[in-house]
Amino acid sequence: MSELLKDTKGSSITAIVPDGDEVDGRWKPVVMGIAEGPRDDAQIAAERHGVGVQAVDQIPIEFKDCWQQEYQTVPGGVALNRQDMVPADSYYTATCRVYNNSDEPRMLTCRHGVALPCDESDQEGTTVEQWGDDFGTVADADPNLDAMTIEVGQNSGRDGISNTIEGHIDDYPVGAYYTRDSIADAVNSSPWSQYGCSTCDTNPEIYAPEVDFTLQCQAPDGSTSSIQMQDQVLREQVAQGGDSGGPWVGIYPINIPHTVVAGMVNGSTVVNNTPVDFGTAAFAIQRDLDVSFGPFRAR
Repeated sequence: MSELLKDTKGSSITAIVPDGDEVDGRWKPVVMGIAEGPRDDAQIAAERHGVGVQAVDQIPIEFKDCWQQEYQTVPGGVALNRQDMVPADSYYTATCRVYNNSDEPRMLTCRHGVALPCDESDQEGTTVEQWGDDFGTVADADPNLDAMTIEVGQNSGRDGISNTIEGHIDDYPVGAYYTRDSIADAVNSSPWSQYGCSTCDTNPEIYAPEVDFTLQCQAPDGSTSSIQMQDQVLREQVAQGGDSGGPWVGIYPINIPHTVVAGMVNGSTVVNNTPVDFGTAAFAIQRDLDVSFGPFRAR
């Protein structure tokens, strides 16, 4: 989609978002050109190649806190844990609510919250807790993306999943994801905020989009193994333990403003002698886990 706007002055980032209308029961997408300066100064056409383009002002991110506490209706950005995690007070961060291909809500987060990163064993059914109480079980997972979804259990101590990200702007529910081209266009900049239960909010610079690499792991017994990571976005190293799974997001306003998900936090490594954080892109999660973000639900 960013190809449509690549020669358009004043357009910095492109996203697929709902425009508030439905066609045959589905949300109709629109391409948005986000003005780098005042919207009135941006030269963004109303249509490019037959696709509607809407110019909007970018809304700054404002985070509140690290959100390590109990939630009855669980939003993204809050602490999750597993009963048998070592050490016992270990935690990781929920990403956001997504929908599976049956249109059922799930919580997205990192898979290594329930298994070592290089452990490719089936984790379906593993119990996940939210601040010490049963929250749900692993519904689906992809070890090469280090991503999984959680289904809220019938006997869960929680009411369900909120479509907001706690600590973020609560009035802006998750409604879209950034495209591959949008992330590529944002290299060498820091357009979006990354959230985690340890560092709260940061704005890491993007180094490289859509990178595959081999991750080396060491188990508690000293044994080593590796796994091929796919569709990882390399970013400035700012994350700490507990941030894994945390959402990496921006906000675009259109009718009712929505949170747009770029991806999640997964870990840190060294690439070409440079320490980096890496995280799975939302477009890859949407594609390989067959989930959708907000109004863009799989049908």
